[in-house]
Amino acid sequence: MKASRFTFRPFWHEGSLMKRLPMRKRRDVLRLSAEGVSTRKIGVSLTIGRTTVQAYLVRAAEVDLNWPLPPEMSDTDLERLI
Repeated sequence: MKASRFTFRPFWHEGSLMKRLPMRKRRDVLRLSAEGVSTRKIGVSLTIGRTTVQAYLVRAAEVDLNWPLPPEMSDTDLERLI
């Protein structure tokens, strides 16, 4: 069997950088998840991958971030957290 020249690399892992989503989409991921929408449906709705949705939800859970966000939380604060 011929070895592949491509190496599998997981999309997201501890300490890695993710492609940045617009802040509106990050907020929408949190809002839709709190409304009980599945990660697959969130991804389709926002035209992002399911694994990207899951990664943002994991990051939010790690810092105990829930929807609705505190009114004083700026976009800069949210970006720093997730």
